[in-house]
Order: sequence, then C-alpha cells, then structure tokens
Amino acid sequence: MKVKDLTLGTMLDLEHDIYAQDANDNNWEFEYGIVYSLEQETDDCILVTFTNDTAIGFPVDHEVTTVERD
Repeated sequence: MKVKDLTLGTMLDLEHDIYAQDANDNNWEFEYGIVYSLEQETDDCILVTFTNDTAIGFPVDHEVTTVERD
C-alpha cells in the first residue's frame, strides 16, 4: 500500500523498510507500527506517527507492507 493511501489504525510491518530503519532506533523486528496520525508535511512527504510515539517521514508514493489485524 502506498503511504498516501494509509488510514488511521492501519498496521504496518516495517522490519525491512528503508525509511523506518534509517529514521529511528526502534527495533521493528519485534513490533508492528499502528498508524496514529498522518500529516502531509510537503507535497512529497507524509509524516506518519505510530501508537508507540515513533514518527517517520515517508515519500508519498513509498510502498509499505500492511498486516491484517485480528
């Protein structure tokens, strides 16, 4: 799914995501990211904040891996 198409509550697997790995010390190997807020920072960047208070700026057309929630 493209970052520009995310909605609140979407769960992401960021373990191998280049932007998630470069942006934070978070160990995404053991945790999924649940989208808490979305903010269009520039025409090319969306700031995604997760429920664990981590925030990452992604290019709008970047593909992320979603995970089905139970």
